[in-house]
Amino acid sequence: MHDVSTIPSAHAPHRLGHAVTFGARLHLQRLRSHWSVAECAYRLTLEANELIEPDRWLSWERSQAGDRFDQEAHALAPQLARIFGIEEQALFLEEDRTSGNESVIIPMRDNVGQED
Repeated sequence: MHDVSTIPSAHAPHRLGHAVTFGARLHLQRLRSHWSVAECAYRLTLEANELIEPDRWLSWERSQAGDRFDQEAHALAPQLARIFGIEEQALFLEEDRTSGNESVIIPMRDNVGQED
C-alpha cells in the first residue's frame, strides 16, 4: 500500500498554505481521470516509450518544486499532457482552475503554422 499522506486532497488542494506544486497538479489530474497510479504509469510508458514504474509516478506526485523528481516530471510534461488529453500549459498553472473532468482550453494564435 502506498502512503498518500503527503499528497493533497482533490477536494481541498489549496489548504496547504503554499502554491500547488507540479506534482500535486499531476496527482489531481490523475484523480480526475479515475486512473490508478499503475494505470498512469502504464499509459505514460506507452506514450513516452520509456519504462515508468508506479513508484516513480508516486515520487513525481510527492515531489517538491525544484527537486530531482519535479525536474524529471517537468521533462515529461508534453507526454503527461497527452495521456490526460489536456494542453501542456494546464500542468503549469499556479492554481487549479478546473473542476471535475474539465480541461483547460488555451486559444491558438491566429498565425500558427504560417511562415514569417
